[in-house]
Amino acid sequence: MSAFLVYSSITGILLSFIFFFFNRGYRTANRYLAGFFFFISLFVLSQYSGLYGDSEVLAALLASAPTPFVFLIGPFSFLYVRSVLRDNTRLSKTDYLHFVLFILELAGMMSYYFSSWDYKLSVARVLLSENWQVTHLNLNTLFVSPVNSYLRPLHLLIYLLMQWWLIRKYYRLKGRPSVPVLQQRVMRRWLLFQTITFSVFLLCFALISVYLFVYETRTTFRTNSWILLFIGALDVIVLTLCTLLFPKVLYGLPKIYVPEVPEQTEQPSSVSHMAVQDIPVQPEEDSKKSGWVSGIEKKLNDLYAASTPWTDKHFSIRTLSIELQEPEHHLRYYFNHHLQISFTVYRNRLRIAHAKKLLQDPANSHLSIEGIGAMSGFPSKSGFFALFRQETGMTPSEYQKKMLEEE
Repeated sequence: MSAFLVYSSITGILLSFIFFFFNRGYRTANRYLAGFFFFISLFVLSQYSGLYGDSEVLAALLASAPTPFVFLIGPFSFLYVRSVLRDNTRLSKTDYLHFVLFILELAGMMSYYFSSWDYKLSVARVLLSENWQVTHLNLNTLFVSPVNSYLRPLHLLIYLLMQWWLIRKYYRLKGRPSVPVLQQRVMRRWLLFQTITFSVFLLCFALISVYLFVYETRTTFRTNSWILLFIGALDVIVLTLCTLLFPKVLYGLPKIYVPEVPEQTEQPSSVSHMAVQDIPVQPEEDSKKSGWVSGIEKKLNDLYAASTPWTDKHFSIRTLSIELQEPEHHLRYYFNHHLQISFTVYRNRLRIAHAKKLLQDPANSHLSIEGIGAMSGFPSKSGFFALFRQETGMTPSEYQKKMLEEE
């Protein structure tokens, strides 16, 4: 039991760092989700160290110190769901009110944070003693202990109700034609699952808060409430692992509002379009060259007709996002789930197609192979040779020689 609680908390904390720094989907919204995972995992760890653990050092470090951060669980969960449903992560001035209670709690705990280590150990001994007086510990100078104990689950309840209201409002909409249907199904299920799991966690937390006042001894409390913390910890680890097992939830709901474009359009003759046509595409059932798909492709065609951005060795999905004025997660969803390839593969094929064109031109026979690779956007000679051979089955020199002989 103890090992499971510790491992689940550490897993949630580690995965929150991964989602915050290395996520490849809807970056800002997923950082709200990472914050939710981090603070809820930290809370489980603090509950274990103070109420179920036996280490004075661990209790002194983790039992009371994270208390203010409980007031970030609800706001981060709510902001994540709102960002996904609105496809907009911007915070207004009023949104900063979500963090007022956290700031007040943090200010009230400053005296405890700067107290001596001996005092923290004395608090830990009270928490770990058999005839404890947990509800009489007033560590916060602004909020007395009984108020603080009930304020935390009440605060979570308010945000959970707000979150349910957002989801209910979204479910009542009859359709989002600008949203890919398959992704919409995935996100509907994920957001509903996340909210239900959060609800179960809140129920367990509320009951634990009540049990603190009901049971007078630590042994009685642990005997009657361990299952609640176990369920809460299980909720955390299930949520975090689901994001790894179903990475599509990290792409949000890409909504691209563009006018319909004609089905028959004249494609500019350029190496970029030749390369794009060579990319194997397995479109989703709802992708029919209209709406969000045609909007992205039209912007790509317009950009490539005027320039060759892939020849810059620093060309990335972020720079493409800036060029097209489209959110990065929209583009990632387009490449990964419409074209069925990563942006890196897509970019390499554009560069190889550009290199092929240069190698086919007799006027470039005086250029070195390394120079042609650099002109095509490859940052290194070895990378150029390896990718070119992988794509064509020949080295650039062999390809150039063959093309010049045929010419």
